[in-house]
Amino acid sequence: MRRLSRNIAMASEKRKKDKGRKDVSPVVKFFFTIGVLAVLLFIGVFLYDRIYNNPMNVVDEYIDAFMAKSPSRIFRTMDLKMTNFITPDNLDTLLEERANYHEITSYSLVREHVDNGDERRYKISYMVGRQESPFSQELILKKSDEKKLFILDNWYIDSSDLVGHGISIRVPTGARITVDGRKLGEGSVRTPDAAVADNVAGDENLVKQSGTTQDYEIGDMFVGKHEFEVTLDGFQPFSDTFEIEPQEYYYEPVFTVTPSQMTPDEESRKVAENLAQRMVTLLYQDLAERRSFDYFASEVAVEMSTQTALRKKYDELRKKHIDSETHLMYVEFDSFSSDVSSTLSEDSCYAVRVDTTIRYTAHSTVVIDDEPELKSASGSLKLKTVFHYSDGQWWLYDSDAFDKFIHYEKS
Repeated sequence: MRRLSRNIAMASEKRKKDKGRKDVSPVVKFFFTIGVLAVLLFIGVFLYDRIYNNPMNVVDEYIDAFMAKSPSRIFRTMDLKMTNFITPDNLDTLLEERANYHEITSYSLVREHVDNGDERRYKISYMVGRQESPFSQELILKKSDEKKLFILDNWYIDSSDLVGHGISIRVPTGARITVDGRKLGEGSVRTPDAAVADNVAGDENLVKQSGTTQDYEIGDMFVGKHEFEVTLDGFQPFSDTFEIEPQEYYYEPVFTVTPSQMTPDEESRKVAENLAQRMVTLLYQDLAERRSFDYFASEVAVEMSTQTALRKKYDELRKKHIDSETHLMYVEFDSFSSDVSSTLSEDSCYAVRVDTTIRYTAHSTVVIDDEPELKSASGSLKLKTVFHYSDGQWWLYDSDAFDKFIHYEKS
């Protein structure tokens, strides 16, 4: 009985203590758990950042890729954006030209003490067998404005010394161009008023057209020497090289190919020769038959800009050599020999110069004491004729034929 009373008393005391103790809220338990996890996550992220996300790891990754001769891996470690000419294959070509990096066998790394918090520099020397390579590198690592996981520093290798930006080449309208073996397409065409600020990096299909020229806007390219070839119907291919520096070109042409640099091909040379021969033949035929300059211009396409000057010369020839009492009757042309070459033009169009040597026999009416006599004289004449090409055809621009007249008997 006494034990039962003691047990009842102890149970009653325990109930009193339990009532005095406050229960822990589930919300408090939740946030406590979240806090613990956050601390653990922070510690994990901090350790990850210290171990894996530091500039030296980026350098190690680059060197591993470099020594493995893997341009695709090197490309990924650098701050490079893929374009039509900024590619792993072209990077491989650049490294081979600069460093013969396929022959490199080992390296040594020295960290330079240039550290402003946002930039680190590392110098790398290379060996080819037992000899030191003349090629060395200074890798500049910078902090990106973009953070990893919003809080971690993001380091990248500065590649600004490897790339030129905003590259373009100017060629004659209608020409096509191949750069480093890559054929550029025409694609869309912009007018000169279009904003150059458009983001066209890497779009080699974009062409800015202006009058007699068009700009192929290539975009970004690796530094160094690049080869190109320009082709145009009726002309021989033109090839040359240009050098790219690590700078912004703002789409100002790094090379300009003018129409005068395009040499006519064999077919165009033959066309120009025939045009010069036909022009001279019709000129003397129309003069002898006292036809007007307009009639002559209907047979020979004369460029509008020179029609007035040539008309004046044509009328002077007719007045002096045809309408006079002693005058040229007709001409028999024995032979034409021509040489065709490109020439400069004031309006930047395609222009060819035809140097022609003509052998002929001229028949004239000579009036002596009011008695007309028919006389003949043989000779040769050298003429220079310039043709311009536009709107799908060749136009007579100028010719010595309007200044030099053939020799004929006058007495």
